[in-house]
Amino acid sequence: MAEKASEKLKWKFSLGAVLGSAFGLLIAIAIGVVLALSVYSNYTNTFGLLNSRSVAAVEALEDDLVRDLGPAKDIVDFLALLFADGAFDLEDRVKAETILRGASAGDPDVAAIVLYSTDTERRFGVFRRPGDQYGPIDDEAVTNPMIQREMTDGAPLDTAVWGRPVIVNGNLFANVRRALVREGIVYGYVVAAVPVRQVSARLSAFGGSDGATAFVITNNNRVLVHPRLAKGLAIEGARREATGTAMLNLLAPQLALFEDPVLRRFGERNKIETFTDAAERGVDVSFLDLSGEDDKRHNFVLMTKQTSAFSAEPWTLGLYYPAHAVNEELRRLMLTIVVGLLLLVAAVIAAVLLGHRMAKPVKRITQLAGRVTALDLDNVEYLPASRVREFDTGARAMNQMVNALSAFSTYVPKVLVARLISMGVEETGKPVETDLTVMFTDIAGFTSRSETMGASDTADFLNRHFAKLGAVIDDCGGTIDKYMGDGLMAFWGAPEPTKDHAARACEAARRIAADIAEDNRRIAEQGGQPVGMRIGIHTGPTIVGNIGAASRVNYTVVGDTVNISARLQELGKTAGGGADIIVLISEQTREEAGVENQTREFGRHHLRGREQEIGVYRLL
Repeated sequence: MAEKASEKLKWKFSLGAVLGSAFGLLIAIAIGVVLALSVYSNYTNTFGLLNSRSVAAVEALEDDLVRDLGPAKDIVDFLALLFADGAFDLEDRVKAETILRGASAGDPDVAAIVLYSTDTERRFGVFRRPGDQYGPIDDEAVTNPMIQREMTDGAPLDTAVWGRPVIVNGNLFANVRRALVREGIVYGYVVAAVPVRQVSARLSAFGGSDGATAFVITNNNRVLVHPRLAKGLAIEGARREATGTAMLNLLAPQLALFEDPVLRRFGERNKIETFTDAAERGVDVSFLDLSGEDDKRHNFVLMTKQTSAFSAEPWTLGLYYPAHAVNEELRRLMLTIVVGLLLLVAAVIAAVLLGHRMAKPVKRITQLAGRVTALDLDNVEYLPASRVREFDTGARAMNQMVNALSAFSTYVPKVLVARLISMGVEETGKPVETDLTVMFTDIAGFTSRSETMGASDTADFLNRHFAKLGAVIDDCGGTIDKYMGDGLMAFWGAPEPTKDHAARACEAARRIAADIAEDNRRIAEQGGQPVGMRIGIHTGPTIVGNIGAASRVNYTVVGDTVNISARLQELGKTAGGGADIIVLISEQTREEAGVENQTREFGRHHLRGREQEIGVYRLL
């Protein structure tokens, strides 16, 4: 039927022609778009450069902070190691201060180094004065309880950490601290301080030719580093009178009070989402519109990044500069993005519709191939004809293959067919010796029963009988080797190796017995003659593989195990004791299957063709 349906279509097109025409059209559109947009891309190299510029600028600012503050951490770690090695003690103040001066000499940014004992009773240090002159630390630096608590709170044992900036003698200091440990005992703490104003002074010239302004903001919205702070902002006179919060507002003003219109409205900035490359590097790029401010530059671009490298609480490092330098580039970039997105959407919709249309035959072939691979041939739907020549040829070939496999699997066990498909004939059919479990079945008294039945009724009876047995054997992972009159031979453990083949065979026998018993109950209710079944099962070494002449082979099992299984089935006929259904298994099968508590001893018997007795059990 599939062949006839395919022949009805007179005109068929080549897959190459269809794909060439469709994709050629799409490529022509894409090239036209690229040519149109190249005018913009040649005029300005925006997006990538702006991302790179943002990342480079903020990372350069961060590198400057590392250069300014990083050595202080190294000095603290170095002094902690010296203390651990016994180079100085807190009791020997003269020697300790000598070592402190030597350690701070390597970094001119370190203004002070302070040592505390754990009880803060011993506290001293050195302070760098103008001209690199050293002197003892002022009392305020070591006696102020708030400073002591900040310096010693949570100092780690194995590395230095930064604390919150503190005010000493009217100056704001960034501080880094570490515990002094020797042989597992904490004796005190070492703290190094760097003036924040000194850092502001260095960063005040960071902006370069584009007029960028560098700043650092604490997590509680205080401006810590800014060129205005480096210049003093005319607060020197007020500093002598200010204390507490007033002093802090002078040295690290709140954003809302700071004399910088950009930072004063820092919270109103709008993030530019298109800077994804910069965002992946931790840099946020935003835009701030200062319309209405007195500052003549109304729009600004801000680049910020958070870091916890220099404080117990995160700082925001940032730069801002007038937006007029990149405003036009951003507008052109946005125009390019909008146009490109619209064209991209149109192209994608067209490609999806075309691809969906062309994917239908491929999808049908894939589904059919999946059912063929699983040998689910009963639920196969034949592929329809196609106007695309290659699809049509493939559909006819697949339909013919299904027909061939359906016929093939009728005469060969499906599990063997599946094995042949996946492993190949040579690998699957090569005879090997292995342990298997073999089952023989037989209908008791079938000869006399068949004498009262016609040929058609006899065939129907056997077909129904073998259909039930085959379904159970397949479900339990067995392979039907052959049908022999009213009996069959099946085996477990090949072609798919299974460790529990004996247990599977016993389970199949129990289920077959249950099905036959249920049928017999219905037959008895209708006044018919019940069916008697005899099943023999044995486990042992067998030869399994292709056996026969080169022109005709069977995948089968041979060996003494097969003979014993057949003899057990015969023994059930002669020693069944009148039972309708009897399943006899060998001692080897009983042990392999682990069904000791589900059997009844049937004695030891001399089976035909064997000299030695064999232990036989009845499977309940």
